Amino acid sequence: MVHTDMTLPEDGYVLLEESGINGVGTDQFAACTSCTTYGAVVSTRAGQEGRIIGGHCFNKTCHAQHNASYQALIASATAAPVQNLGVVQGIQPHNPDSIGAKSRSASKSTSAKPQEVKKAIKRSAFNLYSQMAAQAIQANPSFVLAISIVSLYLDMRSDLPAELATRMQNVAGIPSSLHGHNRADVEAQLALRPIEELQSFLTQMAACTVFRRDGSELFQKSVPGAQSLAFIKSAGMDPVDHFKMTEEYMNSLTKAGLIADCKVSGFAAAYDAVKGEKEFTKLANGKVDVLIKAVLTFEEFSWDGYLPEAMKVSAHDGPATA
Repeated sequence: MVHTDMTLPEDGYVLLEESGINGVGTDQFAACTSCTTYGAVVSTRAGQEGRIIGGHCFNKTCHAQHNASYQALIASATAAPVQNLGVVQGIQPHNPDSIGAKSRSASKSTSAKPQEVKKAIKRSAFNLYSQMAAQAIQANPSFVLAISIVSLYLDMRSDLPAELATRMQNVAGIPSSLHGHNRADVEAQLALRPIEELQSFLTQMAACTVFRRDGSELFQKSVPGAQSLAFIKSAGMDPVDHFKMTEEYMNSLTKAGLIADCKVSGFAAAYDAVKGEKEFTKLANGKVDVLIKAVLTFEEFSWDGYLPEAMKVSAHDGPATA
C-alpha cells in the first residue's frame, strides 16, 4: 500500500519496527510485511518531493494490539524475580542479549500473522495448496468419487423434478442448502463413506441426469433427450424390449392413431376372436375413453414385441421424422 503524506494525517500511520517502542517482535514483524496495510509513504514536502520511506503500517489499531503483546512479553521476560536467586547462589545476572533472546523466543509462542495477507502472496500460497490437493485427490479414489458426486449434483439439481432431487439428496446425505461455494465440507464428509457406497451414489446420480426437465420440448435437441439417445444406441438397446401400452401413451394419441396401433399390433384381431366378429369395430366407433379402458383390461392379448413407429429411435434420431 502506498500513500502520500497528504492522503493520511501525520498520526495515521506508524513506522513498523521489530523491537523498541514500536516493536511487534521478530515473527510478527515478518508476518506484517505480508499484510495489505503494509507499505510506504511518499513525501510531498518542499525539498523532499518524491522521497519514499517504506516499512509503514497503515492500520494503527492492529499495530497497537501486536505492539502491546510484544511489550507484555518483554515485561514478562525482564520481570525481577521474587527472590534474588542469582546473588544467593552466586549466579551472574542475565545480560541484555539473553533477555532479547527470551523475548524473541516468547514472541514465537504467539500467533504471528498479518491482518490481511496480500493477494499476490495468497495466490502463491493457494497455488501451492492446489498442487498438494491434486496429489491427494489422485492418490485417493474416495476423494475422486466425492468430488464427482457433488459436481454432478450441483450440475443437475435445479433441472430435476423436485421429488427426484429430494430423493437424491436423501440417498447421498447431501444438504439442500449446498451451493458451489460451500461444497468442500460436504465433499470431505462424503469421502469418509465406504468406497462401495460412494460408487453406488454416483451410479444413481448419473442415472438421474436423463430425467432433467425439458420444458422447452426440444426433445432430441435437449440435454436429457440427446443423452438418452446417445446412451441407448451406445448400449445397443432396442425400445421394443421396453415399450408398454400405457394409458399415458394412449392419451397422447389421436383416436385414429390409437385404432391404427390396435390394428397393426394384432390387438383388433385378437379382440374379435375373443369377443366376437366386428366387436372391435363397434368399440372403435364408441368413445375414446371406453376404447382405452378396453385395451388396458383385455388380458387375452400381449403387446410384447410391438413398437409403434413413433416410438422407434429412427423417428427421432437426426433429421428423420416419424
